[in-house]
Amino acid sequence: MKENRSIEQILIVGSGEDFKAEKIKAVCADVQLVIAGDGGADILADVGIVPDILIGDMDSISPKSTDVVRGNCEVFKYPREKDYSDSQLCIKKALEYNPRKIILAAVTGTYIDHSIANLINLFQVCKCGTEIEIMTSNSRIFVITPNKPAEIVGKNGRRFSFFPIEPIEGLVMNGFYYHFSGDSLNRWEYSLSNVINNDNALLAFKSGKGIGILFDEDFS
Repeated sequence: MKENRSIEQILIVGSGEDFKAEKIKAVCADVQLVIAGDGGADILADVGIVPDILIGDMDSISPKSTDVVRGNCEVFKYPREKDYSDSQLCIKKALEYNPRKIILAAVTGTYIDHSIANLINLFQVCKCGTEIEIMTSNSRIFVITPNKPAEIVGKNGRRFSFFPIEPIEGLVMNGFYYHFSGDSLNRWEYSLSNVINNDNALLAFKSGKGIGILFDEDFS
């Protein structure tokens, strides 16, 4: 455990397939706490990182991570049959530290039900006031609310998508190539593969909630 450090940011690494090892390693250098959800310990082991905390039922961790469970980090083991997913348990533990931001990595992939569940987790956490996002292999996924607009600086040319999950009122979109015809959206309207065309882009609204996906510079 990293002692005597303010917990501003926490990284949670799951066992999904949609990740880039080099991105995870780079983020580990910036956060104050790293939590592995079960098989996430294997992903971290591959980049030479030992998590501070390991959480889960240990059904997907491999022998290469046995050093982790031998005392090099704090371990919270749960039964396989439980009410919460490993990701939820990791988030609950992270919130105990009252961080400013939580980053989730390797929490999307071929198990589409788990991927959707982790998108829902974003909205459960944002109600607490903690910033949270998912880092995928080629993007970051985050919540947009009236109190947390998407203010995107210095990302001209990036691909961006927006999906409302509630009806949107008072929509403002500046710095995007494509625009909606009005300032109200129902929950079935979305902006897919839009393009940011300004160094200061803004997507904001007066009521509603949505998901923003900002793709990496090298992804088109």
